[in-house]
Amino acid sequence: MKRYDGQRIYIRLLSVEDARDMLNLQIKNREVFKKITASERTEAFYTLEGQVALLEKWVQAREDGTRYSFGIFLRSTDELIGEVSMFEMS
Repeated sequence: MKRYDGQRIYIRLLSVEDARDMLNLQIKNREVFKKITASERTEAFYTLEGQVALLEKWVQAREDGTRYSFGIFLRSTDELIGEVSMFEMS
């Protein structure tokens, strides 16, 4: 999968294979994200199955041309440290 490299980070499209890393990111930053996320997240969101479902939805949206979600990774460790998305509101 193509990635775009910076000096300390790189970004690439997220896939279902990133579910475990997304789960770790969500759990690690749960309190911070709670303050800035518009919707309330259920406990199911904080499970591997919940992250798989989310990423499957995002992959489908990418195939539909309505959302492009990228993971932000540290180059030195390949750790997922963030996510950024571009999407169409309907």
